[in-house]
Amino acid sequence: MLPLIRRTDTLVTKATVPGPDGDKPIVAGMAFWHLPGAAVDNLQKRKPADEKIEEEREAWEQVDWEKWNGMLEKYDVVRRQVMGEEPHWYLGPLWTHPDYQGQPVYARYGWQRVGGTETVMIRRSEVKAQQ
Repeated sequence: MLPLIRRTDTLVTKATVPGPDGDKPIVAGMAFWHLPGAAVDNLQKRKPADEKIEEEREAWEQVDWEKWNGMLEKYDVVRRQVMGEEPHWYLGPLWTHPDYQGQPVYARYGWQRVGGTETVMIRRSEVKAQQ
């Protein structure tokens, strides 16, 4: 995952919530943003050989690689159709701790970050309808 984090065309952010005792914050989720000008090919496509350390291999061991990469490829097709060559922010798949799914912990930061730009949103249902 470090090569993805270190890319200059990617911004990796995390959302935290206060810890139970108000001490150390808890990571509630992570987001990978593709910056304007980044290649449309999704940077999060993976293969098992990408994972170099044990923790990374464990994090991805239950993933169906064919489905994961196939999903990202479908997103890329729609993204190319909608955005063409127009520079744009793109929010890749989010990782959210199960305890915080469905809560807008990250939304405020994300929208502030891309604020001031025309926003094109594509709902997942629209992608499924095009499949």
